[in-house]
Amino acid sequence: MRAFLFFSALLFSFLTICDTENGLDHLEDSDWNMDNLDFVAKTKKKNSHLGIVYNRLAILTRITNAIALQSEAIRKSVRVRDVIAELLRSPPKHLNNLLAIDPLSLLPILEDNLKASLEIQKFSSEMKELNGKREILELMNVSMRYVKGQQINETKMEIFFGSLQDGSFQKTVESCEDWILDSVIKFEKDSGILDSQKILKCLESLKSYDTKIEKVLEQFQLFIQLGEAKEGIQKFNNLSEEALEYPKIVDSVMKLFEKTDKFRRRQKGPELGSEIYLATIEIGKIQSQEPELSLTLGFPDSGDMAKVLGDLKSPWFLEKVARNHSVAELGKGLFGFFKFGKLMKKVEDNWEMLKTNYKEFQNNIIVFSKKMKDIESFKITENDLKVAESSGEIFQKTWSPPDKIGALDFKNLDEILSKMGKLIEKVQFVKNLAKEIAENTEKVGIESFFKELKSGKPINSLPNFHTFKDLAERFRKLKIGQDELKNFKFGANLRKTSTLIQKLKDSKLKSNLENLKSYGEEFQPELVLKMMKFCKTVFSLSNFKETKIFLQIFAALKHGLLEAEQFVKDIGPQYHREHSGKEDSNPILKLENSQEMALSLGRGMRVLRQMVKTLRYKRRLRKVLEYSEGVHDKIQRYNAFEHVREIWRNRKMEISKLLSELENLNKYAEKVQDSSPMEMRKILDEATKVHGFSSIFGPIFEQFKGQKSFLRETRNFEKLSELELNFASHKGYLHAASLSFDELKQYFDEVFDLDHNRHHHHEIEHNHLPAIFICITIFILIILSVFIIYGFTPTGRIKYTNLYLYYFGKPEAFEKRWRYSLFMDRQDGKNALLDAAREINPTNLRKVLKKGAYINAYNKFGNTSLHLATKRGHPEIVEILIQNGADRTLLNAYNKTAEQMIPSNYRATHPEKISRFKKIEKIYEKFKNKKFRNRVPSKFPLDSYHIFIEDRTDDKVTEKFMEQFQSITTDEATVTTTHFVVRTEKDGVFSTDSLDLLVWILSGVIIVKDTWMTECLKNPKQICNEWAFLVEKIRYKGTVYDTVPQWQQAMAKATMPYLCGVYVAVVIQDYANLISLASIVATHGGVICEKFPEKQNFNSGFRPYLHVETGPFFVIHDGKIDLGVYKNDPDGMYTVMTETEFVHFMLGRKIKRNKSHNPIPALNDLED
Repeated sequence: MRAFLFFSALLFSFLTICDTENGLDHLEDSDWNMDNLDFVAKTKKKNSHLGIVYNRLAILTRITNAIALQSEAIRKSVRVRDVIAELLRSPPKHLNNLLAIDPLSLLPILEDNLKASLEIQKFSSEMKELNGKREILELMNVSMRYVKGQQINETKMEIFFGSLQDGSFQKTVESCEDWILDSVIKFEKDSGILDSQKILKCLESLKSYDTKIEKVLEQFQLFIQLGEAKEGIQKFNNLSEEALEYPKIVDSVMKLFEKTDKFRRRQKGPELGSEIYLATIEIGKIQSQEPELSLTLGFPDSGDMAKVLGDLKSPWFLEKVARNHSVAELGKGLFGFFKFGKLMKKVEDNWEMLKTNYKEFQNNIIVFSKKMKDIESFKITENDLKVAESSGEIFQKTWSPPDKIGALDFKNLDEILSKMGKLIEKVQFVKNLAKEIAENTEKVGIESFFKELKSGKPINSLPNFHTFKDLAERFRKLKIGQDELKNFKFGANLRKTSTLIQKLKDSKLKSNLENLKSYGEEFQPELVLKMMKFCKTVFSLSNFKETKIFLQIFAALKHGLLEAEQFVKDIGPQYHREHSGKEDSNPILKLENSQEMALSLGRGMRVLRQMVKTLRYKRRLRKVLEYSEGVHDKIQRYNAFEHVREIWRNRKMEISKLLSELENLNKYAEKVQDSSPMEMRKILDEATKVHGFSSIFGPIFEQFKGQKSFLRETRNFEKLSELELNFASHKGYLHAASLSFDELKQYFDEVFDLDHNRHHHHEIEHNHLPAIFICITIFILIILSVFIIYGFTPTGRIKYTNLYLYYFGKPEAFEKRWRYSLFMDRQDGKNALLDAAREINPTNLRKVLKKGAYINAYNKFGNTSLHLATKRGHPEIVEILIQNGADRTLLNAYNKTAEQMIPSNYRATHPEKISRFKKIEKIYEKFKNKKFRNRVPSKFPLDSYHIFIEDRTDDKVTEKFMEQFQSITTDEATVTTTHFVVRTEKDGVFSTDSLDLLVWILSGVIIVKDTWMTECLKNPKQICNEWAFLVEKIRYKGTVYDTVPQWQQAMAKATMPYLCGVYVAVVIQDYANLISLASIVATHGGVICEKFPEKQNFNSGFRPYLHVETGPFFVIHDGKIDLGVYKNDPDGMYTVMTETEFVHFMLGRKIKRNKSHNPIPALNDLED
């Protein structure tokens, strides 16, 4: 029996360990029956090899993140509230707003209101009776507002009816001419002729349809006003007897209002309703937003913090990382983190309780808070009370029973109002449809369709046929609505209506209301109604119990959160007190840049986690390929997003490719799953081969959600919408995470004393000096021989050349290599140096600098990487840049040196970064009088040349050149093009008026004369001598500019962007060169505006940094629009120019810097 129990316990332990290894099984808790898509419970599936690797690396990630947080707590270099906000998955701003509310102070106020509510309930029968009289109060209030307002204008009514008869109304409400609508509607059937310009103009006019019918909508108000008057009269007819009780009703309101005294006598303190309502709003915002994680990426799931203690003791960590050494010292260093984890567990539990309570009783709590807000905001003066009380007396001495106006008198009016109601509906229908067409029609798709028509292909096969077909269907509905408006017949007797209006004016009812109106401010029935509504709100107060529970949970949450926050805040001071004057051997503090390390590792692991999840959802993805034509058609025709429709068309290829890449990754994971962490980390590099595609399942789920058809498909789309499938865009995170393992290995080797090279074994040495000298001499000769032989190898020659240049090189030698920096320093279309500094990646930064990247490059916002790192408070990046020769004297777009980017009052504005900025100040002081050499740029290899040749060059020469140098030439211009060969005139000038060709001049590509090709064919060595054939001058529209070399040099070194601070707005209809112009503007630091820039939205007086005398808003026009108001702008904020003038401006490259000490920025808090 004992043996059986022992065996059972052993088996249970084994299963528990297996379960830990398969820790990602919760990602899809149940499998499904693929035949009918019904989800069925099954035995837990075995984890994939990729899942096993992920789980093991996740152990290391969690421990690293824990070390980082403990380290930051000791150094006091992180805001604890930000850490807590991330763990609760809450945006810090909204969490801070929530915690600003004091639930404990609200509970006594809630109790007082509950007591007052219970006391007043004994008068509920009086309130119920008064509520039955509310109609009289509302009628009196509406009647007085009506009689004090605008009177019915018969003349305007006659003008409106006249417009219906003479056809001017129909012309006004016409959206587009009938023949245009018919040409589109009937085109597929009749294959008629389409006037594309007229159709596009029609689409444009629909945008302003609201404005066009504004006056018509105003005329409709006349009849709405008439209808309200009729309803009021009919109510007085029905309530003529009850209306005489108005004085008694006023008396009842006054008496009941006195009973609500406790609700109106507010004590000083928080407003219960407003505070609770604000809390619900903030909780709602927190739940609707997913914050970006940076401090706790290692803990993707709730409860992950609690796993760290188990991670340290896990068999995998002990064997593969600690190599069976004790983890006690590391665990001791993390004691504060473990305590924080326990405190946060309580906080997380209370947070979940609060969210659950909020979800269940949200409506009750919000209704209560809104009613309390109304009660607390209610204001009434003593004078108001007197006026309200006297309104009954005034009514009694003024009112006399009016004559009733019979139903027959209203017969003709009813007919008019009925007809008008239908007319208003029809106009509203056309108005809404016009707006829908204007907003939802893809104008670009329609334009493309018109171009595709010229190909002569069947219209059904054209790519944008469905877009045109959708437009035709919308135009068909618009035509129906428009025809109904044109054929609308009124047919009512206006004369009878005029007689009725006169009768109403002469009635006793009108006389009564006019008499009451004569009392002015002394008769205000709205005050009585206001008091009655207040009483009703007070009597209807409920949901006290739910609100109290909500506040109690909220109070517990806040108490626990503040306790956890204070605990972490105390870690640093307590640690420094205990270790003051002692040698600090805490292993936690030995990991340098721990937070950046945890961030880099966490980002990569998040991508890998999504891959694991995608692999587990492979059946769901495959099922998508089997969906019916109905699903396909619905997405292809009606999904609002072009990229979704495009990927859905190619879904078979995209999904199959993704699953194939994931399966290959899974096979690779099988090879490394039992290896060391350094070997296992290669899975991250291998994962960069998984490309994926843009997320489409979220938009598709939103499209299908709530519909009765395709329910199973909709459920599948909902699950697939959880996946982030665009893995290619995150490959940088995977590489960075992989690189982090080098530093992690060094750290853990040091912590667990695994670096045996540090240990020295001392042996007794004998004094054999002659032998030693001989050995040393032989050794030196061998070393010298190796160095000499190495110098004859290609690698050696490059190495020795670079060493010579580093110590003895002249500036000219560096300049020759920097000419290629635009291409050498570019990675994935971005400057690798700026990217590494921006991403705070010291490892990548060192690698880029080692290759000789030009260190003083500016980004599009006018900052060098040194400016940026200093401003953001990253001392390690600052030190690396300075030690590699970064120029500390350069000014940015705000005329500040890098050192001046340290905030002057950072202790007040950036308390969380005080230690960082202190370190940066020390670094600048330390290197104040020290200069560092620049890294030697790598030589640009010939095999990296990508030569593109203009089609105007000599065909025979071009063909021979491309044949001889086919490995480095291309017949297609791409973003990797390095050289552009152009045909020049005899004087060496390149002439062109094409903006597409000018893009190359301004892009930094090396522009070479076509004579270079001839010389290279004669002597192939001339291929590396392109600078002797450089185009120096360009002729545009008759003007010659000699700025081509300047542009190439400026782009190579990424100098201050020429258009920094420039905002460009294009006001040309159907502008053909928009893409080229936008490319030029974006390349040189400008901004293409989607909407016309209004100067009041920007800081007054700001100017582009390199063009201080030029207005910052460049308005590109074609002379067809009157822009006089902008040309003559008194503030000089607009620079109005044609495309030709803009090109002259660019080619002229005239610079006048803003030398102000504090240049005005375009906007406050701009990016950097």
